[in-house]
Amino acid sequence: MTGRNEPRELLYGLIALQMGVLGRQALIGAVELWLNELDMERLQASGARRDLRTILREQGLVTGDAEEAAAAAVEAISETGPGNGERGGAIRA
Repeated sequence: MTGRNEPRELLYGLIALQMGVLGRQALIGAVELWLNELDMERLQASGARRDLRTILREQGLVTGDAEEAAAAAVEAISETGPGNGERGGAIRA
């Protein structure tokens, strides 16, 4: 299971940044925390890490309508691919 959703999680954070919901430093801090938890999961095989969306929500950085809009954008890109929709399935979980 580890590694399957990492591209989608990063995409979620980048979309939230581009939407202006959070700043660059806030995203960097959340990604550092997320990567530390990912490393710990790999070392301990505990499977108890949080995804980036959860970390951003818990820190109050992406909430409410912005959270749903960013998640919808990730789903749309995952289904059609980036760009003009000519490439399908660009990001798979």
